[in-house]
Amino acid sequence: MIPVTVDCRLAWRKLPPRQFLVPEGTTVGGLLDAIGEGELNGHALLVIDKQACESERVLRAGERVVLLSVMCGG
Repeated sequence: MIPVTVDCRLAWRKLPPRQFLVPEGTTVGGLLDAIGEGELNGHALLVIDKQACESERVLRAGERVVLLSVMCGG
């Protein structure tokens, strides 16, 4: 298990940063399921170091993941 900090900044759900232990090898795409927030899939953009990440990217110990609201429209 590796520690990952998740900072939820969703427009409708702001929470203080929380640390989770997730299985080693967890990908960005599998993070929400790993922390029990699978219902946010498709509704949250996951950002690490100010960059949106590909879902295949493997998380590293100690990383901070920010959840941002997905906005659409024009």
